[in-house]
Amino acid sequence: MQTVRKPVQSSYYYCKETCGKPAKSEVAAMIFKRKAHEKQAKSVQQAGETMPTRTKRVLIVDDDHDIRQTLHIMLADEGYHVETAADGDAALRILGASREPLPVFLDVMMPRVDGVEVLRAVASDTALKRHVFTLMTAAHRTLPMDLVKLMQQLDVDIIWKPFEDINMIPLALTKMELRMR
Repeated sequence: MQTVRKPVQSSYYYCKETCGKPAKSEVAAMIFKRKAHEKQAKSVQQAGETMPTRTKRVLIVDDDHDIRQTLHIMLADEGYHVETAADGDAALRILGASREPLPVFLDVMMPRVDGVEVLRAVASDTALKRHVFTLMTAAHRTLPMDLVKLMQQLDVDIIWKPFEDINMIPLALTKMELRMR
C-alpha cells in the first residue's frame, strides 16, 4: 500500500505588492499590503496624479484595537472609507452625524456603552434606524433574549468571534449594503 503525502503548507503569507515579502500571519500580510498602498498613493500624489476616491463608508465599533485595525486594513483595501469607534458612545456620535446610512460592524461587549445599548438607542430613534448593523460577539453562542428581540426588530445579523474565516467580513458588508437599498 502506497501512502500519499499532502504537501506541507507554509505558515507564511505573501503579498504581491511587497515583492513577495513573507508575513507570519494573514493580518501582517494585510499590513504589508496597506503600507504598499500608502507608498503607491504617496508616489502618485508626488507625480501630481489623483488616486480614485473612496465613496463607500463603513463603521467598525469594537473596543479591541487589533480587531479594529485588522478590519480597517481589510475594508480599506476593498475601497471603503473606514471609520472606527472604540465604544458605543463614540459610535452613536458618528451615526448621529452621518448624512448617509452606514453599514456598521458592532461589538456586543464594550466598556461604557455596549452594543446592546447602541441597538436600543437605534430602535428608539427614527433617524438612526437607517443604519444597518452586523453584530460581532464572542458570547459563546448564547445571547440574551432582549438582544435577540432587538436583532429581529432591526434586522441585525451576527458574526461570531474569533472569526473562523476572515473572508466573511466582506460578505457580511455586501449583505448590509443590499439591505440599505
